[in-house]
Amino acid sequence: MPTLFNPQDENSLMLFRYTSSPVAEFTASDFSLIQKISTKRNAEFGVTGQLEFDGTRFFQEIEGGVAPIALLVGVILSDPRHRDISVEAFQRIEMRSHAAFVTGGLSEQRKPGDTG
Repeated sequence: MPTLFNPQDENSLMLFRYTSSPVAEFTASDFSLIQKISTKRNAEFGVTGQLEFDGTRFFQEIEGGVAPIALLVGVILSDPRHRDISVEAFQRIEMRSHAAFVTGGLSEQRKPGDTG
């Protein structure tokens, strides 16, 4: 029976995109820590994409090799800090849309409810 992809094929690229809400109150400091950790980890894994938080919802899109994406999908889906996870895409892609992993959203200066 044919397989959809071979995890050992370093040329295969995968995309995973989802939205979720945090289980508990989530501060700018919390997001800053996640930004640092995810940027470092994703660079080590060769994963590109973006992570954003608007004060109530996370949006993340990651792309990379099959093995690192599969590992990260498992971590994300089993993370008890997420609720209402909505998977928007989990598929093979021909090429990357992102050159690096970038983050955006809350900062220490901008809090939920700020309009400027």
